[in-house]
Amino acid sequence: MTYVLTLRRIDQADLSRAAPFMPEDEEVETCLQSIESELNSLASITEVKREGAVFCLGSSPEFNLEQVRKELKPILSGSVTEFVRFVSLERSIP
Repeated sequence: MTYVLTLRRIDQADLSRAAPFMPEDEEVETCLQSIESELNSLASITEVKREGAVFCLGSSPEFNLEQVRKELKPILSGSVTEFVRFVSLERSIP
């Protein structure tokens, strides 16, 4: 199975106490690299390809979309929300 995880850089509408400033480009890139590294360590993920803030995730056949989503949740919460936001996770149709 292949899934597409789409994130986006935070924008002005996302600014809050938790993220009071717009991040620098280098900070966003570092965050995306960190996410990519963490994705590579997940049991359900066999391959990660990244283009900007879009990740193509190869998954073992025994993992469905909800199981992959469950594994992603801890990675996409916490400090990364100062830099990026979750947009979608969809099954890729070949």
